[in-house]
Order: sequence, then structure tokens, then C-alpha cells
Amino acid sequence: ITDLYDGTEGNGLGSYDLMANSWGFDGSQYYPPHMSAWTKVELGWINPTVLIHPGTYTIRASARQPQVYKIMAGFPEDEYILIENRQKMDFDVALPVGGLAIYHIDDKAPWNDEGHPGQVDFPRNKQHYRVAMIQADGNFDLEKGTNRGDEGDFFFEGG
Repeated sequence: ITDLYDGTEGNGLGSYDLMANSWGFDGSQYYPPHMSAWTKVELGWINPTVLIHPGTYTIRASARQPQVYKIMAGFPEDEYILIENRQKMDFDVALPVGGLAIYHIDDKAPWNDEGHPGQVDFPRNKQHYRVAMIQADGNFDLEKGTNRGDEGDFFFEGG
């Protein structure tokens, strides 16, 4: 499995994946982050449920239940969305907040090609990580290297 840190301008998946930052949110390594939905799928630990029809779905906390949703409809070939429910429990206890982690996957993109508003010709420059978290607050903090994750990254009811 490849590393998911950036090494240049950004922070890759930050503290949301063991392969991006093994120190975790508190920096102690006592609570290293879980592997992201993408990493677990790549390792063959999870077979994602492909969502085909619009609807209301329930998803259990990924720390205790290997459950991931995959959305391919409306995306080019080799591009899709993965969704997991990350909650403040077990090794994820140090997360800033619990909620839905939504990842944009582009199997043809470079590994460390961060893209964000403020870059010349973004998004037409087609720069984005191969595995990127869609941050609910839209700040692109992980791509800009502002932080390794914050309370505005997950999607949650009322958030």
C-alpha cells in the first residue's frame, strides 16, 4: 500500500489515515488513526457496497464495523466516491469530531498532486490527489497544508 502523505505543499489525507500520519491527531502515537476506507479496500479488508439508487442509507461507525459505500454514477471511469462513518471511539477517539468521511478517488491521478482554489486555473488544471478527502467546510486545508484535519472536514447532521 502506498503512503498517503503529500511531502510537498499539502498534507495528503492528514491524520485521517495511518498511511498519511501515524502520529494521530494528538501527536502522541497512542491513538494512531485508522486506515481510511480507500486503504482498507485496497488491502482487501472491505468490499464496498456500491450505491446505485438515490435514497436514505445507514452506515455504522468504521472503528467497529467494516462498512464502506461506493458511488460511481456520474464520474468518469476510474473515478468514484467512498464514504465511511468515522466516530470518536477506539483509535479514532482523538478525532476533532465524528461524521461521514467522504473521499474522492481518481485511480489515474498522480499521488501527490494537490489541487485547491488559489492555484492557477483550478479546477481546470486537473490537479488533485489520487485519494482526497472532500472537506465539508470547503477550505482545502489538507491540500494547502494548513493542518492535518479539523472539525470542518466531516459531514454530519447539523454541521
